[in-house]
Order: sequence, then C-alpha cells, then structure tokens
Amino acid sequence: MYYRNIPYWVKNKMVHVKSKELENNNQNEIGYLNINVFQYVLKTPIEGAIVKVSTLTVTGLYRENGLGVFINTDISDQDGKVPTFKLPVLKEENEYYIVSVQAPDYHTAYLIDVPIYPDVTTFYDIYLRHYSSGGDPDYEFIMQPQIIRQ
Repeated sequence: MYYRNIPYWVKNKMVHVKSKELENNNQNEIGYLNINVFQYVLKTPIEGAIVKVSTLTVTGLYRENGLGVFINTDISDQDGKVPTFKLPVLKEENEYYIVSVQAPDYHTAYLIDVPIYPDVTTFYDIYLRHYSSGGDPDYEFIMQPQIIRQ
C-alpha cells in the first residue's frame, strides 16, 4: 500500500515526498555572455574562432554521472568579437555552463562553470596560444570572468 506522507528510499538516499519543491517556471531569468577571442602573444583578434556553449548537469550520490547538452554556437568576426549569447540563469546547484573556444592552428580553451546572472553581462577575453609556441599544453582552462551589471 502506498502512503503519500511516508518517506521512501531512492538509491540509498532518504527522500521525503513533502520536501520536494516545485519550481516556478514563470520566473525565467535571462543573463548574457560576451566573448572576445585574441591571439596570446600578439594580442591581435582571431577571426573564425568557433565558440560552443553547453550545460553540464552532474548527478549521482558521488557526483559520478554527467549529462552535457549543447545549447548554441557562434563564430568570431574580424575584430575577434562573438555575438552576445542570451542564456537562462541556471537554478540547480549541479548545473554548469561550459564554453569551448576553438580556432584553426590554436590550442582549444575551455571555460568551466561560467556564471550567468539575471540582467548581467559576463565578459571573457580569451587569448588562444598558437601551436608553434613551444611547451604549451594542448588545452587551457580559464576560470576568471569580468562581470558588468546592465
């Protein structure tokens, strides 16, 4: 017999039915992401860099599972500017934005846990290293944004 108010077990974790909260979908808050792509040494803009934005949802009792969902992609112009991405603010604790920046003959840069806040534009200036630079890694992680409130 099923009782609505009795707690139940879910994968070795106690969950109480009444403690689940329903999200208010009427408050879809939007933030913005602005990315510029430059060459590392010369500080010149890189045209044709591909920027991909995805979400990563981490699940599991030990955070052992992840699900990535591609959201949008765009290409930098001759000034190295990528059109501004309009993104929903993530509400869940285990959801993250991940951005990859790729250009021919350059190492790929990954931005992990990109913050998106309501009515705020987050700016990243990405400096890609050319393959000819000796001793550099195959990829680079960038963690620090500039945040400007609109």
